Amino acid sequence: MPARPLDVRPVQLATATPESGSDVRLLADYGAVPSHWLLSPLYTLRVLKRRRELRRALAARKEEAARAAAEAEDALVALAEQVRPTAEQQATFADVMSALRRAEELLRMRDRVLTAENEAEMARLASADARLAKLEADCESARAQEREAATELVAAQEALVREEAHLKRTESELRAAQREPSGTRE
Repeated sequence: MPARPLDVRPVQLATATPESGSDVRLLADYGAVPSHWLLSPLYTLRVLKRRRELRRALAARKEEAARAAAEAEDALVALAEQVRPTAEQQATFADVMSALRRAEELLRMRDRVLTAENEAEMARLASADARLAKLEADCESARAQEREAATELVAAQEALVREEAHLKRTESELRAAQREPSGTRE
């Protein structure tokens, strides 16, 4: 069965124009699609490079959006603080303001409980850290004693080897002396 020839054609992407509404393609700015498949690797490199740039730009925009959201929230809080005294004086807001005061009191109470629990946990953590520091110091002291004992053991083993060698020499001399006739020694 003869192999069929490989039919390789470049993928044709629809080109976007401002009128077609493809803002993403315009923002991406990948450039013109290659007209020949040999130019595809260069186009791919250009696209990958541009994607890296777009990711960095997206990260910066996300940071800006988060910062803007925080600023908007701060502005709303400031507005609420300015408007609250006036709203508390209005009879139409009496029910809402009393519910708000109850919610604030509940939050304060929960905050106090969480603060107390956090302080207790910090105290337990400090106690555990102190015990750990003591155990580490004890461990280091035991290691120092172990090193000292190992040094003494090595010294004792060396002394034992020397004494055994001395003993063998003495025994050898004694045997040699016992083999010699008693009168020939000078």
